[in-house]
This record gives sequence, C-alpha cells and structure tokens, in this order.
Amino acid sequence: MINFIKKQLALRRVRRILKSNTQPDENFLRSTRESFIALARSLAPQRDMVRHFSPHLFRRAVTVMAIVLIFMTTGMAVFAENNDVSATHLLYPLKRFSEQIRLNVSSPVKQVELHEEYAHRRLKEISALDTKKPQNAAALKLESRQISVLSPVASASFLKEKMTNQARIKELRSDFEKEAVKTVEQAKEIPLSKEKRIELCEDLLTQADQRSLNSEDMPLRKLRARCAEVTHDQHDQND
Repeated sequence: MINFIKKQLALRRVRRILKSNTQPDENFLRSTRESFIALARSLAPQRDMVRHFSPHLFRRAVTVMAIVLIFMTTGMAVFAENNDVSATHLLYPLKRFSEQIRLNVSSPVKQVELHEEYAHRRLKEISALDTKKPQNAAALKLESRQISVLSPVASASFLKEKMTNQARIKELRSDFEKEAVKTVEQAKEIPLSKEKRIELCEDLLTQADQRSLNSEDMPLRKLRARCAEVTHDQHDQND
C-alpha cells in the first residue's frame, strides 16, 4: 500500500513537471493570436470575391450576354434585309433568316406578297452573279487557259470563283422556284381570284424566261405545273 501511494505521488510530480515545461509562453500565445487575426482579415476580401462569382451571378451574366447577342444578331439581320445584300455578302445568311421570320409572323395574304417579293429577290441575286459569260464548264476552262498565259495563279483563282458562282446560281434557281411555287399555292388558299393567280404565273414565268432560268438542266417543272393547273381551272370555268 505504501509503495502504491509513493508511485501515485511520483506520477503527480511528473505531470506537474511536464505541465510546467510544456505550457506555452504568454508572449508566444499573444503573438500567435495576433498573427491569426491578421491572416483572417487578409482572407476576408477573397471570401467576398467568391461570393461575387457565385453561380447565381454567373447565370445572370450569361443571360445578359445572350440577350445582347440576340439583339445584335437581330439588328444585323434587319440591316441585311433592308439593304438587300448580295448572295456573296457576309450577312446574306442573316438576310435569309430575316425573310423567314417575316413570313412566320405575317398573315396568309401578306405571305403571298412576301413569297412573290422573295422570288424576285432571288432573280435579282442570280442576275448579279450571272454577269460574266461563258456559263458552261468547257468555255470556263478555255477562258481560264487564256488568263493562264498572264498568270497561272490568276487562272486558278478565276476558275474557282466561276465554279463557285455557278453553284450559287444553281441553288438560287432552286430557291426561286420554291418561292414562286409557294406564291401560286398560297394564292389559291387565300383564296385569290383566278385572274390574279394567272397574272402572278405569267409574271413569274416571264421573269424566269428573261433570265434563261427555264433551261434544260433546270426546267422549273414544278412552277410550270402549278401555273398549268391555274390556267386549266380558268378554262374549265369558262367552259
């Protein structure tokens, strides 16, 4: 029993010695506390920055940017259509986009007028591209060889540009026929009088013939078929 008491007293003395030797100095505690407070204050602006770039504010910024982009695109589309830019212009796709928007928000009667207007636009765009002859591939190569005498680079560039224009003209011819057919079809749905529909057909076909659109490679079969139906209906009415 005496030995046990002696051991406990010895352990208490050891704990007291360890506590006295390991207790932090007051000056150390004071300097450490001041350093910790200074570090916390320095990190405070970073927390504000994190709040500033929160997901909510990021979504709001993206929404604002999207609205600005939409307004810019719409403005350029309106500019392209009002100025009737050519088929080679950078804003030409926006012009076609604006045309579709106008069609979608217009009444059936107004749509007939717009389809006719757009058909004439396609003819105008074809005329702007189809200003240089010859048109067939063999003649293009012959003209290209003539230019190559002066410069091989100019010859290759000339041939590439002419072939590109030919592809554009072919696409515009197809677009013209689509607009013309829609003009005739929707004129029947309004309904527009048969006399007016015949006038529309005659005007569109005359304009196409003047620009040699009714060629063997692009005979405008759909347009002529629709116009033949209109004329046939008129003959039946007269009978």
